[in-house]
Amino acid sequence: LVRAVGNWREETMTYFETDMPVTNAYTESINRLAKDKNREGRGYSFEVMRARMLYTTKHKKKAPTAKVSPFYKKTIGYGLPDFA
Repeated sequence: LVRAVGNWREETMTYFETDMPVTNAYTESINRLAKDKNREGRGYSFEVMRARMLYTTKHKKKAPTAKVSPFYKKTIGYGLPDFA
């Protein structure tokens, strides 16, 4: 344990000293998705698995869009309905 801490000291301290700590969580997440797809495929070749991971859009996250309330344009002032 002491040797491991000594070997990784610079990387560990860099995480805490920087303004924006960087982890490999995103990479680990993508690796997990790849392993799950491989289990689901049960015997696909490497080329097929690679194509499925590169060209599928399911794993790509889209930015959330703001939803506008249906009552937004029907109210004025303090939430009073606009009858005019």
